[in-house]
Amino acid sequence: MDTQKSIKKLRINADDFGLTKGVTDGVLYAHLNGIVTHTSIMAQGLDFQRAVQIAKDTPSLGIGCHLNVSWGKPLLPVEEVSTLVSKEGKFFTFGQVTLRSFLRRIDRKQLVAEWKAQIEKVLNTGLILTHLDSHHHLHLLPTCFQVIKELSQFYQIPYLRKPSEKLSLSEPSLIKRIIFYVLCMRSWPQPSSDTFFGLSLQETNDYSYSLKKIIGRVPFGLTELMVHPGWIDYDLTREDSMLKSREIELVSLCDPTIKDFLLENKIILDRP
Repeated sequence: MDTQKSIKKLRINADDFGLTKGVTDGVLYAHLNGIVTHTSIMAQGLDFQRAVQIAKDTPSLGIGCHLNVSWGKPLLPVEEVSTLVSKEGKFFTFGQVTLRSFLRRIDRKQLVAEWKAQIEKVLNTGLILTHLDSHHHLHLLPTCFQVIKELSQFYQIPYLRKPSEKLSLSEPSLIKRIIFYVLCMRSWPQPSSDTFFGLSLQETNDYSYSLKKIIGRVPFGLTELMVHPGWIDYDLTREDSMLKSREIELVSLCDPTIKDFLLENKIILDRP
């Protein structure tokens, strides 16, 4: 991928496409009426099939695969991914997966099989993947990183998210960003952005102000901005902790002044 160091390019990627109907519709709205350029679809999402059709009908929206091992149920039978799921047959929580990864309690072959199933479920719809990332950024963890490295190269997916955000003591999510920053220092298997933003936005008190602040800091090269727009619906209230914040993000991403702000800062949106 040519990042063209002499210009400022911004890829705005919305996570969780297909998670629920409200999230799918929110991402689509933020693309058609705002500045979202890409999104990452969840193979196990409750609204997956409809999200696929929307993606096919919206070729201007780049589609990636949002690999998941910390929400919902696996695609493969439970007995084939026993180290990835609890007794209830659901994936372990983010904290549990993290601990199990560092304790080497995740079977690599099982993870390869499940993530291959997720990628192939998306590819079998006829969609062409523009990128690869993961729910809760779990691809940074031991074992998980080696697996996503192998799969991104095997399926020749041209971009792999590198969530290494610049550190600032005055912003939230500092500990998380330090950990991610260190984990991203290793050799990266596929092309990615030169700069990443989004972690600090997730805990901000004024999303619109923080969004414009980040846009004002976009450097030359390719920058990825991770966002989570969506409408609150019944399924979302049952399945996710990010609720009102998704609607706040959606409104900010569709603010009519935001496109003018991009022009003022001479930033080009990185479209598929």
